[in-house]
Amino acid sequence: MRPSSKHAAGKEPDPHPGIHLPENRLTIREGILEGKNAFVVLNRGLEAYPDKARFGWTCIVSVTQEGLPCDGMPVSEETEWVFNWLEALSGEITGDPYDPDGLFLARIGTEGGCRLVWQLRAPGPAETLLQRIAAEGSCPCTFDYRLQEDAAWENAALLFRVFGKQ
Repeated sequence: MRPSSKHAAGKEPDPHPGIHLPENRLTIREGILEGKNAFVVLNRGLEAYPDKARFGWTCIVSVTQEGLPCDGMPVSEETEWVFNWLEALSGEITGDPYDPDGLFLARIGTEGGCRLVWQLRAPGPAETLLQRIAAEGSCPCTFDYRLQEDAAWENAALLFRVFGKQ
């Protein structure tokens, strides 16, 4: 929640003095990832983020749409439903924009699937949320997730190498 008190200068106080949150700089790239054609929305604002250890966990959520036509592309209604679900999920995992639990890194679309990637402060809140979704079966398609300690941001570095220099 954003603090309600203001400094004398009229600015909102920084809830975490010394923590710099990067500006999102989203770029769209096309390429090959794991042998598949991929379209990627990549947050280039994280590429030079100086406080990587603070968000030292990677969360990857993968969804797969089944029963797609032979070209592997979902119909527009399916795409919109999954896109809206993923947007809501991203908001929950990221959390408060002034005191985030996670930083959005990438959305990777491949034939029949999509993968979202965040850098997290800690795995607990995301894991609780994703376990609840799995138990409820509330995802509109097949879904899987992985949480991994990644203080060096190796997963992010791979995405920046493959898609960041185009």
